[in-house]
Amino acid sequence: GDWVASQSFLILRPQRELVDGQFLFRYLSSAVGQELLRRLVGGSGVPMLQSKDVKNIPVVKVDEETVAQVKLNSLKIAQLGLEMKRIEAEIAREEDAFLRLLSSDSS
Repeated sequence: GDWVASQSFLILRPQRELVDGQFLFRYLSSAVGQELLRRLVGGSGVPMLQSKDVKNIPVVKVDEETVAQVKLNSLKIAQLGLEMKRIEAEIAREEDAFLRLLSSDSS
């Protein structure tokens, strides 16, 4: 989906001495983090998070080695995502080639 910035966006700037930003992103993107966020959502029409609630989200404390492993894992996920896009493009090219074969065969 496409996103549009509005006044209701929250920007998280973690205190680096407390939590690594990349770790925080992965944590909040995880099933655990999503459930924490889901519990805080309010609003009847459009789901909203209040900044005061977001500031109080409990974040699991991990050591530097775990943060380093999370960063390596994030890099691997990004690489796999790029590979997936490359494969999807290759599949699309092959499907187009198939359709061209069909259309040239029916002529």
